[in-house]
Amino acid sequence: MTRRAVRTVRVAASATETTSPAPSPSNSDASSATTAAAATPFEAYLATELSMSATEIDDALRRAPKLRGYDVASVVAPKVRYLIDSLGATPAQVKKALRRDARLLVCSLASVERVAAWLRERCGVAREDVGAVLCKQPSLAWQSIDDNLTPTLAFLTEELGMTPRDVARCATRRPAVLCMSVEGTLRAKRAFYSDVFRGDDARRDGALRRHPELLAVSVDGAARPKLAYLADALDIGADRAANIVAKSPGVLSLSVEKNVAPTIRFLAEELELGVAGAAKVVESRPNVLAYSVDNKLRPTVAYLTHEFFPACDAYAAVMLVSYSLKGRIVPRVRTLRKKGLMARGVGAGGGDARPCTATYAMTRTDAAFCALAGIDAETYEREVKDAAEDPDAGRLPWLRDGRKWSLAEGGKAAAAAAAAAAGT
Repeated sequence: MTRRAVRTVRVAASATETTSPAPSPSNSDASSATTAAAATPFEAYLATELSMSATEIDDALRRAPKLRGYDVASVVAPKVRYLIDSLGATPAQVKKALRRDARLLVCSLASVERVAAWLRERCGVAREDVGAVLCKQPSLAWQSIDDNLTPTLAFLTEELGMTPRDVARCATRRPAVLCMSVEGTLRAKRAFYSDVFRGDDARRDGALRRHPELLAVSVDGAARPKLAYLADALDIGADRAANIVAKSPGVLSLSVEKNVAPTIRFLAEELELGVAGAAKVVESRPNVLAYSVDNKLRPTVAYLTHEFFPACDAYAAVMLVSYSLKGRIVPRVRTLRKKGLMARGVGAGGGDARPCTATYAMTRTDAAFCALAGIDAETYEREVKDAAEDPDAGRLPWLRDGRKWSLAEGGKAAAAAAAAAAGT
């Protein structure tokens, strides 16, 4: 903060001095300082301390209008400084918190301190992370410890069997769960997941411990509709859709519009696997739904089908997308090419040859792959490092001009490359 901006805040915050024009600044902060001088003390403080825009401040005041009259020096500033200086929150996190719920600055500092201590002592949240937790879920700050937070913690530990580490992870990743009513919300969600996991209570509670985000998902607003979407889009029925969630509960926390639907379309249409093929992939590898089509799925499938043409088809390639393109796939392809092991058998002796397919090459451990290729670990590590530092690693020419990759186009390009190589 510039010295002139600090002076502006102090002038605005003073209850005894009359408003006077701010000095004409000569630097790039001129416009912001002039705006702060004309604003109320609260508005000036947020503009200078948290770099909030006029629109963001107006939105905060609309949500909590009483903040406009709060004394900055004695009420507002101490809370902001406590979140930042004592609890480890960044100014950007506090800014986001006020955009979520400006009432964070309405509740008393004593209340914030009590909840912060409870998060540290009872939930095991590290002191430097408490500020981030409160900023992620501002309503925690005014929850009753005895009437709300402690009963919820008892449900998580006693009924779900969460360990202290589980509780700390839940509080850090999904603090909204701590604000939920046991009777009105949490037990109802637990009953819903009993149906999803077909009455297997141990498996259900294990999933809820490992994936606390499932407790944060609205049953009627998200979980049920997503299960119905999977059943319909993949034509697999309710039972098989439930099996997908049971295998990978995190699927329910994904966005249908941003994750699930685009991935199913990519599998069924762009890779030409059809709905049945897409269902087979998703049921076998549910985590594929979490990957970005543009940044993960398409580049990986294109590279594998091209490099291993014609031995690797789209289905085989998409089953390998969990592996890192630059960290595993490209280094291994480059190694196999250097060793002349692409698209031919690699023998173990006695005529017992094993085809070096994409699946076989990518699923070996590092040690097993090094033995397969006849290289030492240091050589392989250099290949991995080179691929990580190469901006073109894993990129194909026809994917660089913005066009969508298709199975047909990839096959044609791979065939042309193979023919060219054979001609030379």
